[in-house]
Amino acid sequence: MPQAAPSLLSSASDSVPDFNFSNFIDLPFEVLEDSLQAFEQHPDANLQRKAFYMYFFYAARHLQDTARVKIIIKKLLSSCGNALANSYACQPCGEYLLKLPASYFDEEDRQKVRFIVCRQDYSSAYAPQPPEYLPYKDYLLLAGMLNIQEAAPRLHALCSLDTHYQHVWEAQLALARLGEPQALSFCLASIKAQLKPGLLSGNHFAELAYIRQVAVVEVFNLFLFSDEPMPDQYFIEGSDPGPTSAAFVIPYYAALLESFPIPARSGYYSDLYSAQEIALARQWVLANKDKYRLKP
Repeated sequence: MPQAAPSLLSSASDSVPDFNFSNFIDLPFEVLEDSLQAFEQHPDANLQRKAFYMYFFYAARHLQDTARVKIIIKKLLSSCGNALANSYACQPCGEYLLKLPASYFDEEDRQKVRFIVCRQDYSSAYAPQPPEYLPYKDYLLLAGMLNIQEAAPRLHALCSLDTHYQHVWEAQLALARLGEPQALSFCLASIKAQLKPGLLSGNHFAELAYIRQVAVVEVFNLFLFSDEPMPDQYFIEGSDPGPTSAAFVIPYYAALLESFPIPARSGYYSDLYSAQEIALARQWVLANKDKYRLKP
């Protein structure tokens, strides 16, 4: 017999309804979809967002199931409907989409992202924001990730000197990912200016890896070929030693470059990579200079 869809809501009589999360962990996709479809446009913002999160949770755990992940990408994009005031899940879905492989997006998906980035009516829905306002910063990054060159004019407009737009940095990153030399120079200079204790964060490394340009390797090399410890904010109290610069940067090489020999790992940096692995990473970077292949 087919598996019945579980109860979507928890049994607790709270004033704010919630998902019974444990009921969804191992559901077959068809059962999950049957349970969630009614909540994709739900007027309760909390339920709508959690329904789309459950779709993403399934996709993240089943990346090998290409066909269903592609269906989920379309569902996540559908969260950004024409009724902006009711598109509660649109913003978090942008973050989810960035974590899925670019190769899974088809032309219809790319055009949907272009539409989200280029539409001009956000300021009226989110008054009193300025005319160039666009609330969904992750879709700018998604346009870069998907190489949507048609979004470049909008991204340039968001970076103009007279803009009041609050996500200029994400627009610059997206243009750098699209291969715009001026944006790449801007992003590299901005991050290099923060290469000092107390200013640098892991987000900067992730942003550099996102750009997917060979020039980024030169910045990473400043850390890979150093035995200095990272700034104090990377130390866990009571732990000795803290992460070295080389150990900290290795996962970002793995995100940026094809065939990099050391895989990214989760955990505390100082314990993740041995001296032998750091030596191998350094050797590989030197041996492959001028022939790096960037990940898509």
